[in-house]
Amino acid sequence: MKRGRRWSLLLGVVFCGSIAQGTSKLHIFTSQQGQVVSARIIQVDSQRGLVELELENKQRKKVKPTVFIESDQAYIRDWAIGQAFMASSGFRFKGEKKVIEDWSESGGIGVNREFEKVVYICDLKNGSAYTFENIEVEYCVYWEQEYPEASGERKERLDYSGRNSINSVAPRTAVAVQTDPVTLVYQYLAGGYYYSNGATGKQSSKMKGVWLKAKLTTESGETFVRDFCEPASVMKQQVWKAPPKAEVETSSGKKKRKKK
Repeated sequence: MKRGRRWSLLLGVVFCGSIAQGTSKLHIFTSQQGQVVSARIIQVDSQRGLVELELENKQRKKVKPTVFIESDQAYIRDWAIGQAFMASSGFRFKGEKKVIEDWSESGGIGVNREFEKVVYICDLKNGSAYTFENIEVEYCVYWEQEYPEASGERKERLDYSGRNSINSVAPRTAVAVQTDPVTLVYQYLAGGYYYSNGATGKQSSKMKGVWLKAKLTTESGETFVRDFCEPASVMKQQVWKAPPKAEVETSSGKKKRKKK
């Protein structure tokens, strides 16, 4: 039997709904009998156990991944996991600002200061049918601090970057990543006091948001990166700053050395 005819029969199965969709690069697939075909993955249906391939001649066929050797089955599985991770419904984000501590203290004669220690609680939910493992998380928190000046207030834009890692997120479950705290300072003058340079008697501070990057690396070495922001305008208004390479705290609370 000719090879082309052999693959037409092997791949000619009934189409069904997909779970992971997209387009992969060309890959050489090898059957259990040693035959090879060059194709792209179009979609994977994990419920029916089918993968749709696009051959070099643009024909699309559906087949069970088990017709291929083990390494190709792993490639198909990793591709499906990556597509699910990149889907808006597959891996979702919700960020919430939280004050974890506040206190007051004197800033000198006639100067009162209030402080807030603030974090972001970032909920990451796996809405797919796959388990996401070994997710590296980097984040950047942005805030604005006012300082007294003769012309009014000087506003300084500040940021802090950190990282974390998630061992795994099972299907239909969520994990929470907490950013390191930053301290907001609110300063105001007591009654009867004023700045000799004419600066206003009250300075404030404000959180501007958080930008989080989640990177998934599959067993085959493919990487997939998602960007999340709270609020959504952060990506347009702020500049991403990656954290320095250092220790990474896992979701279990243990720390490991980041590979350089």
